[in-house]
Amino acid sequence: MEKLLAEISCSLSTDGLIQRVYDWSLVEGALVDRIDINHGFQWRFCGPEIGDSLHDLVAAERHCCSWASMEVD
Repeated sequence: MEKLLAEISCSLSTDGLIQRVYDWSLVEGALVDRIDINHGFQWRFCGPEIGDSLHDLVAAERHCCSWASMEVD
C-alpha cells in the first residue's frame, strides 16, 4: 500500500496567525456541530449571515495551509 505524505505547515507570519485566529473567532459562535469523518472532521455552522466570512476564511486557509482540504457547502 502506498503511503501518502504531506508536509503540514503554515505559511502565515506571527501577525498573520494572530489575525487568522481572530477571524475564526468571529464565526465561532455560529458553530453548531463537529462531526468526525474519515481522515478528518466536518464543522456545521448555522446562520446565512456568516456565509461570506466562511468562504473567505476557507480561501485564506487553502492559501497558507495547502495540505488541508476544506470546502464550504
